[in-house]
Amino acid sequence: MKRKFKNITIPYFYFDDKNNTTYFIYQDNKYYKLNDLFKSFIDEELTYHIEINKKIKEVHNLEDVAELLINNYKKFKIPTKYHNEYSANELAYFQKLQKKLMNEDIKLERELSYNYQFRLRDLKQLKYIKFTKKIYTDYKDIIIPKKIYSKEYKNYYYAVGGRCYQDIFYALEDIYLNSFYYQFNGPNRENLYNHSHAHSFEEVIRDIFNNFNEFKINKFQEEHYSKQELDLINKLCSKLKQLKYKSINRKYDKSEYEEYCYLKDNKKYIRLFIHNLKGSIKDIKFHKEVLKSHKI
Repeated sequence: MKRKFKNITIPYFYFDDKNNTTYFIYQDNKYYKLNDLFKSFIDEELTYHIEINKKIKEVHNLEDVAELLINNYKKFKIPTKYHNEYSANELAYFQKLQKKLMNEDIKLERELSYNYQFRLRDLKQLKYIKFTKKIYTDYKDIIIPKKIYSKEYKNYYYAVGGRCYQDIFYALEDIYLNSFYYQFNGPNRENLYNHSHAHSFEEVIRDIFNNFNEFKINKFQEEHYSKQELDLINKLCSKLKQLKYKSINRKYDKSEYEEYCYLKDNKKYIRLFIHNLKGSIKDIKFHKEVLKSHKI
């Protein structure tokens, strides 16, 4: 664990580009699954029951439900008595995906070709370039996401159609143009536009930490969640309020972008270099402030 990530008391979401993976950091530990983070931070967990070959299984992440479904779709079932563990959208997602698999209505919705031209400036990305090329070569004909282990990154991924993803739901989008839907924020009335939304439950949790000062779920938006998900979110928000956590929000200046476009379009490269350098310094300061806010 890098020194700058020591003593984090509010879970911090991190993209580890060196190891090509994402995770939450909390109290000097890495959490790759939401369930493990929830148990550690708020002593809570989500529970999903499914039936495979007439035997009930209990899991604690929607990703695990999806993986069991694609590997056992002919014997997979969510019994009626457990429907309340899922939101209506989540339940419909799994039912439609199973039907698609059962009917063998599988095709790659997004084709991929690999004609990458290597450049000297890509040397620092050589490991990643080799990795993606190997994935394309070995898995370009795979049409149902397959869980694989990468020796290069010492991590598990889901490969499909020559691509790979850490999140199984992103992998499924290559064969199934559908996703979950969770709505939040905005005015306390039904509105088609003035709100935020996410396509995975993890995205909702990340937004809570990133924009906690503004986060809320209005009454009419509760239909996008299961009761246990709403209960968990309420407990999470209560814990953050108890800790007096304040998220650090970034303020974008439209004039800075307009200046960038002007300098670039008019080939004023020296001033453009200085402009970009100032922007990079601001980025570094912002990320330091965010990290500091997670060390209450």
